[in-house]
Amino acid sequence: MIKRKLAWVLALCTLLTTLCLPVSAAGADLEGEILPVLAVMGVMNGDEAGNLDLNRSVTRAEFVKMAIAASAHKNRGKAPSAISPYPDVRAGAWHSGYITAARDLGLITGYLDGTFRPDNTVTLEEALSILLKIMGYGGTDFAAGWPTAYMTLYHSLGMDEGMTALQGDRLTRRDCAILVYNALNARAKTGTVYAQQLGYALDSTGKINYASLVRSLTEGPVLLESTVEAAVGFTPVTVNRDRTAASAAQLQYGDVLYYNKDIRAVWAYSTKVSGIVQAISPSTMAPSAVTVSGMTVGLGSSSVIYAFSDLGTVQTGDAVTLLLGAGEQAVFVLTGEAASETVYGVVTSVGTSAQSGGLGTVITQQSVTIAASDGRSYSYPYSKDDLKAGTAVKVTLDRDGVSIRKARDGESLSGKIRGGKLDGCIIDGDTKAIDVLGGRMVKVDAARLEGVSIKSRDVLFAKTDGEGHIEHLILDNVTGDNRDYGVATVAFESPDIMYVPSSYVIMVGTAVKTHSANATYGLEVGPCGIEYKADGAISRLVDLKEQPITHLGAFEAELKDGKEVPLAAGIQVWLEEDGSYYLSSLQQVSLDTHKLTAHYDRLGEDGGRVRVIIAEEK
Repeated sequence: MIKRKLAWVLALCTLLTTLCLPVSAAGADLEGEILPVLAVMGVMNGDEAGNLDLNRSVTRAEFVKMAIAASAHKNRGKAPSAISPYPDVRAGAWHSGYITAARDLGLITGYLDGTFRPDNTVTLEEALSILLKIMGYGGTDFAAGWPTAYMTLYHSLGMDEGMTALQGDRLTRRDCAILVYNALNARAKTGTVYAQQLGYALDSTGKINYASLVRSLTEGPVLLESTVEAAVGFTPVTVNRDRTAASAAQLQYGDVLYYNKDIRAVWAYSTKVSGIVQAISPSTMAPSAVTVSGMTVGLGSSSVIYAFSDLGTVQTGDAVTLLLGAGEQAVFVLTGEAASETVYGVVTSVGTSAQSGGLGTVITQQSVTIAASDGRSYSYPYSKDDLKAGTAVKVTLDRDGVSIRKARDGESLSGKIRGGKLDGCIIDGDTKAIDVLGGRMVKVDAARLEGVSIKSRDVLFAKTDGEGHIEHLILDNVTGDNRDYGVATVAFESPDIMYVPSSYVIMVGTAVKTHSANATYGLEVGPCGIEYKADGAISRLVDLKEQPITHLGAFEAELKDGKEVPLAAGIQVWLEEDGSYYLSSLQQVSLDTHKLTAHYDRLGEDGGRVRVIIAEEK
């Protein structure tokens, strides 16, 4: 009893401590967050095939161009300079205009011998010097001297989040992308977030808003109905589709396009929401959002706002397909035959839902909620009782409404995924694939599934096009990414669950989760995973494997047995001290100062990830 009371006291101490510590562990998502923002701003774009060559080193001249593009002076330097700004920067060279602009703005001064050395690889402190000055810092901010003052600001402003480069290190394109993005979201000399100072909107987390950025720096939206050249008026050099680098050949009919002629770039969105219009909010006099199949979507274009208004033709009860653009707002609406759509998914719950009945009335009816292969959750009216959670369904929308049937056109697939193939069938960017667990789901792609062994019972539904390409793939808790992970600070496993339930307290970041169950999970105090039911309640706790870490990289950990396991997105790092746990981050621990232990669900070759790292000071 004394030990149990002590455990609860330690759990409370951990909670109070963690409330004061940062949640971030691995920094912003490179491909899903950082690179899309920089592409829109013209800071970093790929070649004609969409390759970003992130491991290539960056020259001083190239970084100057990146910094100028991410500043209030983004239009300066585009034209080559007619005069040589430095003896080793030739007049008329592609970078001469940017280097001249940077010199005139006081961002660079060159070396003591009067040269700039544009082809030298830029180092961390050199890049910081340019960015901090462009953010307004100078004078007394650098009183501590070079490079100490710059490195101090780098850490205090949080510009080191997700960075692995150290003082004196030469930077790659990956390093520069993360560093510039961090600068945009850091506090400028004025005290405001630098991106906000530039006039860009911030999202709810206080970071630069990607959707707003797209709308402010591009033209569009336009609908791709034939060729991309016909839609935007030029042949694009850079293409992003659904916030991922792509090629023009990957764009499809019905994609929503935004574009920038100056840099010959296109941003495409393929997301659709199909179903019956259940509500128009706040009213048809001034509509700003619609609810379709249980999903409420904002209206993002004047034509769509008009269509759902009193003057338009779309009403509650109509079958529609919404085409979503930047910010996942509806920018086009299809009706009639054009709205026809087929959705595959699995039932996550059967219950009741409310729908507008007109004249201010509300109708309550039985409905079914599905996790669809496009990664979205839809709710449809359904009065039969033949569906239950886990059932694969096919939802067909046409001018007559919505039809929901058990999916009987699926195929049996199994085997180890290698080279983007499962059972000889291709998984690629056009495959709609999800992994589900209870009421949760995550979108997965070929890269995430590479090396994973899939058993037939792991596949809730699969469908190919008959020519060896997987169109839809719905998996049953294959990746483990639907779990929450954290540290159990209390793990009381009952010796007799008939009379006394087991009880647990788990810290997931700064959140505290409690669980009481007439079951035992073989858990002790320490890292674990949490699985949930469809209603959000905890269904069970999962123990994790563990091994000491011998090498910790930016994206993977090498374990004592020599195996490498990738770090999970949102990995948690906890400092263990005298039996208590304190939330930390990858930036605050190292093998030089700490003993690090990886807690993982499976090895990397089987699709596993390091979910939690426990650090103990040496």
